Amino acid sequence: MGHGVMAFTSVLPVSVATVLLLSLPAMAGEEDPLRLVFFDGSRLRGPEAATPEEQGLLDRLNRLSPLVTMTEELPVRAVPLFEAGRYDCLIDLRFDTSRPRPDTLSSREQMRIEYLYYHLRDSPLPDGPVRVARHRGMADWPASLNGIPYAELIGTNDVVQTVSLLKARRVDTILVYPGNMPAIPEVQTGEIVPVPGLAPARTAHLVITCHTSDRARRFLNRLDALTPPASPIPAPGPITQ
Repeated sequence: MGHGVMAFTSVLPVSVATVLLLSLPAMAGEEDPLRLVFFDGSRLRGPEAATPEEQGLLDRLNRLSPLVTMTEELPVRAVPLFEAGRYDCLIDLRFDTSRPRPDTLSSREQMRIEYLYYHLRDSPLPDGPVRVARHRGMADWPASLNGIPYAELIGTNDVVQTVSLLKARRVDTILVYPGNMPAIPEVQTGEIVPVPGLAPARTAHLVITCHTSDRARRFLNRLDALTPPASPIPAPGPITQ
């Protein structure tokens, strides 16, 4: 699943996106299944979950597949289409500053998504302001995170473009969801790594949000019953570079 979010968001989250491509079959029943929209944060992601938390969410949704079908949309389209009523439910990233969506119901937290800075192993961050690339879906995020001053901020369309800017040394660091990084060849070889000593730049809570209806309430109640309690957020450690 923003920009990287896992394959559930582009910031997944850039998950979801994340977000990874799901195909959950609709099954015949007394009523039509809910339509759930998600967006893909990495063109290189396959159908496999990148983290145990992603796998847990996929397992829960698969168990509820008679109640919901999933459709992938471009990150710039997913939320507007949900808000316009084209979809019943949305893989939703919520931050502490997020405002509740009107006339909706939301699940319990399904997973926590942390965004990290990555850099080229042989290029430590410079002293002073740095050049940063991050997904366009983070446009409304604070201009600087972790107390790192930005000399330049470049918005990208997906994690592949974000990584390309880093490889070309067009930027000093990139801000991404780690779940979208394992398929990147330079991550596999250790050429691109998280910036050591930095706490996560931002944390999001992934929930499933639906327009209010009896069907949505039944689906979310069943999903919540399958969802383990969220773990506490650890206290931040010292930040060093």
